[in-house]
Amino acid sequence: MAEQLLIRGARILSPANGIDQVGDLLVQDGVIAKIGEHLSQPNTRIIEAQGLIAAPGLVDMHVHLRDPGFT
Repeated sequence: MAEQLLIRGARILSPANGIDQVGDLLVQDGVIAKIGEHLSQPNTRIIEAQGLIAAPGLVDMHVHLRDPGFT
């Protein structure tokens, strides 16, 4: 059986797809299978995400990639 996760009530942002809405995400085997409102799926782990944002991966542009210390 596929591993499933239901993220409920998040603000879903996807600029590439023109999405900015509050809704639910159904994730199956690490891939978004469905986006909608009031989704339900039996035997699925649920994360209540009201007040949180679901967005594609973000990158910290201020990361320092070097050896630690002053070498």
